[in-house]
Order: sequence, then C-alpha cells, then structure tokens
Amino acid sequence: MKNKFLLGTVAGLSCLAFLTGCGSKKNVTCTADFEEDGHKYEGEIVAELDDDNKVKDASVSMNFEKEEDATQMYNSYKMILSFAEGMAEEGDAEVPKIDIKQNGKKVTISNFAEFSKMESDDEDEVNVIGMTKDEFIKTVEAREDAKWNCK
Repeated sequence: MKNKFLLGTVAGLSCLAFLTGCGSKKNVTCTADFEEDGHKYEGEIVAELDDDNKVKDASVSMNFEKEEDATQMYNSYKMILSFAEGMAEEGDAEVPKIDIKQNGKKVTISNFAEFSKMESDDEDEVNVIGMTKDEFIKTVEAREDAKWNCK
C-alpha cells in the first residue's frame, strides 16, 4: 500500500513538474582555471536563457583553493562596490545593481552585466544580456584572460 502511494505521489509530482516547466531552466555554463599571484581558482560564468534562447541574466563565481583567498577577493569587490555607492551618493555615478556573496571558498557575483560595466574602463564593454546562446558562448570563449569552456 505504501509503495503504491509513494509511486503515485512521485508520478503526480513528475507530471506537475512537466506541465509547469519546473526545473526547465536553460543555462549555459562557462568555466576556466586561473592562477594569479599564487592564488588558484576556477572561474564560472552562468547565463540563464529565456524561451527565445537569449541571455536574460548571468552571474560569475570564483571557486578558490583556499578560503582566505576567497575572503580577500570578496572584501576587494565589496570595497569597490562601496566606492561606487559613495560616488552615486555624490551624483557622480549610478549604483550598480549587483550582489556579492561568499560561501566558504566560493565568491559569487550576481548580475554579471552590471559587474562587467563596473569593472571595465572600456565604455564599449559588451553587455551579455539579450545575446543569443551562440553569441554568448562565442563572446566568452574569445576572452583573452583564460581558456574558457562553455556547455
């Protein structure tokens, strides 16, 4: 009796997930390995795609070998963000809409497009939002900072 109930529950939830699209998020994940000044980490860019296979959101993560390296990177980016917020209060800039989090050895920055604009001095910085999946992959894999692999 319990097995039939369990099987029925699983089947029902599976149908519900299929009908509502639960778990059907489409993502492209790009990764690369880095070593800078003795600090090793894996970089990861995750782009969320909409129904038209265009990038609607993206985030970047850095997975460090050592937690103290992650903390140092987190603190550096928080300082940059605080500086930008200070300039915005003076009317010299807009506050970037990004969120920086640290979880152990991992630092994650949401809203990659805003982060890229903040990090770059280049006014022609590429905005990945709205790119097709193929354009996004081509853009990331063309970066010269590392050999990126996208799936």
